[in-house]
Amino acid sequence: MLKVKGPNSKYSIRTDCEISDTIFSTWQETIDLLAKVTETPAALIMRAHAKEIEVFAASNNPENVYPKGAKEHLNSGLYCETVMSTEQQLVVPNALTDPLWDHNPDIKLGMISYCGLPIKWPKGEIFGTICILDSIGRDYSKDQIKLMQMFRNSIELSLATLSNANEESIKRQKAEQNLQSWQTALNEIILAMRGRVGKGFLDEIVCVLGRILGSKLVYIGLMSPDGKAVETQQIAVNGQLCNNRRYSIETSPCERVFSSRETVKTKHLSQPYLDEINLNIPNLQEYIGAPLMNSEGHVIGVLVILGKLDKATDSQFFENIIETLAARTTGELQRVKAFDKLQDSQQELTNLLEKTSALKTQAEEASEAKTQFLGLFSALLSRKRCRPPSNLLICMVSDNFT
Repeated sequence: MLKVKGPNSKYSIRTDCEISDTIFSTWQETIDLLAKVTETPAALIMRAHAKEIEVFAASNNPENVYPKGAKEHLNSGLYCETVMSTEQQLVVPNALTDPLWDHNPDIKLGMISYCGLPIKWPKGEIFGTICILDSIGRDYSKDQIKLMQMFRNSIELSLATLSNANEESIKRQKAEQNLQSWQTALNEIILAMRGRVGKGFLDEIVCVLGRILGSKLVYIGLMSPDGKAVETQQIAVNGQLCNNRRYSIETSPCERVFSSRETVKTKHLSQPYLDEINLNIPNLQEYIGAPLMNSEGHVIGVLVILGKLDKATDSQFFENIIETLAARTTGELQRVKAFDKLQDSQQELTNLLEKTSALKTQAEEASEAKTQFLGLFSALLSRKRCRPPSNLLICMVSDNFT
């Protein structure tokens, strides 16, 4: 809602709502009827602007000296200015005999009697007045004033309907803008994360979220084995990776994430929590933490965004994005864990193969030594032309000979 009030405007007014042709047509019928029933030459709906007052609608009787669209500067001493300033009904039976009004500008137009009521928007801003004027001095009856009040109430009901429709339109436009903003942010995230998996994804997501959301601190944390602390796995300050931290769950908003298993948004950050994070970052005003849940539905960690989040509205779309990224983050953490196990298994296999290869080499070397020994022994026997005992030869060729 656009309000104007200050040195450029005498009254608190609204400039964001246009009166539709349908509403104006109804108002025109109203003041035409008002002029007829009260037998006055002029029935008007006046609208206040920053520095002027305008005849917004005028009764269509020939005696009316106020044309639709006519304007007069404020602070001119008009009857309607007093009505708008006091926000009260004003009745002037005869301005010529009233010292307060005997210099009123409307006297020049021959209008010496006046009855008017303020018209306001639903939140109290001034729209203008509804009034009747006559060229003769006269009193206005209670029934005539009551009729004016009924017409005024009908006009204010129209303004309330218009205001509500306008505010809903503004909300819808903001929602569409937020949706577009988040769609753009999501596209940026998808583009930045394309092709990244495992640790590459985890390192990049905390940096990308920090840059796109304008947040100061983003981290991925896992619950410690004893369940009392959070140990960050990746942490980025102003979009740059830094050293990991460990902090108590009890003093942090993460405790609510673990207990509720839902995304938590809060501006209440305890000093012990900020001290344990210990990054000396000013203006960590908002916290958003989404749970990281394993395949069994247990919360194993959190994806946390801290800072003044320029794009982080209360929209459900934003929350859906963070929860989607948290789910992807959980998958990548499990991928990293599986990859680490695979590497460990490969290392064990490599070690086993190396050990087997060494044993094979030792066996081959032993077999070669045995062959060489038998050759030498045979040559020795040949030179001495003697035969060894049969049992010795059997022993030498057996596998147990050393």
